Amino acid sequence: MFKNYTGWVCILWAMAFSSDAIAQAGADTLIRNHWELGVDVLSLFDKNNVPAATIFARYNYRQRLAKGRAWRFRVGVDSEMRDYSDVTRFFTDTWRGYGPYLSIGHEWQFQFRSESYQWFVGGDISGQYSSLHSFTLLSIADSTVVDTRLRDITTRVSAIAGFKYSMTKHLSVSIESAFNLTYKYMHFDQPESVFGQPPFGISYGTDKKFITDIQPFWTINLTYQFNIRHEKNKN
Repeated sequence: MFKNYTGWVCILWAMAFSSDAIAQAGADTLIRNHWELGVDVLSLFDKNNVPAATIFARYNYRQRLAKGRAWRFRVGVDSEMRDYSDVTRFFTDTWRGYGPYLSIGHEWQFQFRSESYQWFVGGDISGQYSSLHSFTLLSIADSTVVDTRLRDITTRVSAIAGFKYSMTKHLSVSIESAFNLTYKYMHFDQPESVFGQPPFGISYGTDKKFITDIQPFWTINLTYQFNIRHEKNKN
C-alpha cells in the first residue's frame, strides 16, 4: 500500500480530464510539441529512483514517418537536514546533507495506432555528488563527540525503454524501465574527540564498487508539452 495517496489523485484526475479532451478533439489533432517539462511522480509514493526534487525535460527535435528523436535532461538535488535528541541518554545527533544531480540522454521514438501512443528506447548518462556531515554528542559527562563526514560520487549509464501516452495536446505521461551500470566512490572520515580538543581517534577509508541492476519502474514522468514560437507581425 502506498504511503502517499496524493499521487493517485493526480493521475486519476489527469486521466479523467484527458478522456473528455480526446473525445472532443480526436487523436489526430494531438500536435507534437517540441518541449516537455515535468516531474517523476514516483516520488509521491516514496518509490523514486532519482532525487525527488528534480525537473525532467525532453526536447523533441525530429519527427518523420511516425518516428522521432529527442534529447532528454534531468536536474535536481537531494537534501537532508535533521536533528535528533535522546533525552534519557543525553544523546544528540545532527545531520546535514546535500546531493546535486544531473543527467543527459537521447531517445528514439516510435508511434503506433495514433499520435497518442508512443514507445521509445534510449540512454542516459547521470552523475551525483553527495556530501553528508553528521555531528554526534555521545556523552555529556565526558563531552565525547564523533564528527562524521561522508562524500559520495555516483556516475551511472542507463539503457532506457518506455511507453508514452499523450492524454491531451499538452499533457502526457511516460513509464520507463532501465538497465543501469553504476560506479560509486565513497570517502569517509570519522574523528572522535573531547569537545573542543584535538581528536584522540580517527577512522577513515574509501570504498569503490560497480553495481548493475534492472528497474522495471525506473521513472513515471508526468509532463506538460508546449512550443516556443516567435511570430512575425504581418502588415
